[in-house]
Amino acid sequence: MQYELKVHIALTTPVVGFEIVPRVTQSRRVVKENLRFSWYRLEKPEKFFCCVHPSKAANIQCLCCVALKIPFVLSYYCSLTCFSDTWGVHCLRHALASRNVNRSLDLDEGFDDIRTCSFFWTAFRHHGQLARNLLFPRESPTGINIDDYSLLLVGSSESYIPEIEDIDCFLRLDCVAVDSDGRALGPSNITYTSQVIAAPKAHIRRLIEIGCHCGTENDGFKEYKVARTFSVLSYNLLSEIYGNEDAHSHCPAWALSWEYRRQKLLREIVWYKADILCLQEVQSDHFENYFAPELAKHGYSVVYKKKTSGVYTGSQSVSDGCATFFRRDRFTEIKSYEIEFSTALVQFTQELGIQLKGTHMRRLMKDNVAVVVMLELKENDPVSNTSQSRSSRLICVANTHVIASKELTDVKLLQVYTLLSILEKDIGDQRVPLLLCGDLNSLPKSAVYDLIVKGKVDPSHEELKVDPTGIIQQINLSHKFILVSAYSALILAENGGVGFDELKSCINLETVEPYFTNYRQRFLGTVDYIFFSATILEVIGLLDLLSTASLESFLPSTEWSSDHLAIMARFHYPRGVQKSSLPVLGEQKRNGSYS
Repeated sequence: MQYELKVHIALTTPVVGFEIVPRVTQSRRVVKENLRFSWYRLEKPEKFFCCVHPSKAANIQCLCCVALKIPFVLSYYCSLTCFSDTWGVHCLRHALASRNVNRSLDLDEGFDDIRTCSFFWTAFRHHGQLARNLLFPRESPTGINIDDYSLLLVGSSESYIPEIEDIDCFLRLDCVAVDSDGRALGPSNITYTSQVIAAPKAHIRRLIEIGCHCGTENDGFKEYKVARTFSVLSYNLLSEIYGNEDAHSHCPAWALSWEYRRQKLLREIVWYKADILCLQEVQSDHFENYFAPELAKHGYSVVYKKKTSGVYTGSQSVSDGCATFFRRDRFTEIKSYEIEFSTALVQFTQELGIQLKGTHMRRLMKDNVAVVVMLELKENDPVSNTSQSRSSRLICVANTHVIASKELTDVKLLQVYTLLSILEKDIGDQRVPLLLCGDLNSLPKSAVYDLIVKGKVDPSHEELKVDPTGIIQQINLSHKFILVSAYSALILAENGGVGFDELKSCINLETVEPYFTNYRQRFLGTVDYIFFSATILEVIGLLDLLSTASLESFLPSTEWSSDHLAIMARFHYPRGVQKSSLPVLGEQKRNGSYS
């Protein structure tokens, strides 16, 4: 069976600074070490002519000459006949050039065959089509006129990161499989990209210091080792299975492609340098192949839970889920557990003696999940205080993504209530602070929001009327935590660092929350939160927010690679339980008043 090689480039519109990684499929398996990659930039010279017959226009170019850095003018020929007639001189030119290559390049094993032309000449004599693939072809699947361009070798690795010099140029990738002796197993696969474009200008978001703690680093996210502080980020990444052109037609295809978005998202996450990352819509295959290994390089450990159902993508079934990353140098994982809301709700109803069947059971059987991690601050960490009890070094982090459907407000409420009930049983010591983070798909003033920050839901709340299963009427919707949303802490802050006034202008005074964390074509609102134990922790910094005026379009966009905004808070962990002004805000919220 003849060997076949196929190459696919997902990021067909290359962007400066963003890696292009081809996907290679083979008719029979060849180890990656036996695949040869050559990246070329298509350049447009004024004119080029045959090096043998200067009056004739060149129709082919020898790629071996390009690889050996022989002057371009000597790599052009008017025809295959012309090339074969001058083979002796051409071969000598390769041999002489190879000496310079040996001194300046770290050559791969098997390159000897190319630079001495033995491999090429054998192919030229016996495999006409293969020979033509080693020359510059005069046709392209992109429809560009190849006769107008020359080739410049820019890379020989599997992947390539476009540079500024590549802007407005087409790129070409040649991939060929060779055997252990360096002989080609089949024709070279040639793939073209669109023209390279410049990277969108990056908008830098900053952490704004809040209250009396202002005056420290405010220009970025350097390693923050001030005693007894830590930072938490919550971010819905918009997984690839949901980031399709039908749902986000406003976004250019190249900016919506996962190859571009994953790199943009990772860079943004790493830039924030948060101690704890609560990420949602982390696709299972992307978690294993990209986010987990990449963030491990930056010092993070992780606990991950994917949803209980998946989506078939044509080659495999994938799910999105919740991932909680934490810095290994600051925390030790004490324990962790996963919550599948479908299973937890069934158990909960059984404990109540409620038997659900048919449509009522299906209404509750949703695939949403949560992941809970109990972390201990390491004793050598400046946040830690070894003279205190162990509970003063523990932090419980819950990360969840609640059902999105607007019609299922009762299910949203039951999912969050179940999570809080489990956490209440788990955290016996009320001195252990709780962080409840995630995409709750619930607006401020919703029943879900009220339950969290007020500890209960007003019986007259409009959303309680939606209760087809009858469960809500039979339970006491309450909990004992005193939780406050991190961004609502701004209401009591009188001063802050640089950018404080701008940050405060992005807070809706009616809801005391950001105007939005999710911005789509048919939706604008806040659904992402970081709730914290207000009697134990104190907010001392918040990631600045964006306004619709500062965005080029709906999200995602060329600049922001999710339809959600990342939110982030820095907390101070006082020595022992202290009362501060923030618990007063918590009590005000419980009473339904901010005045």
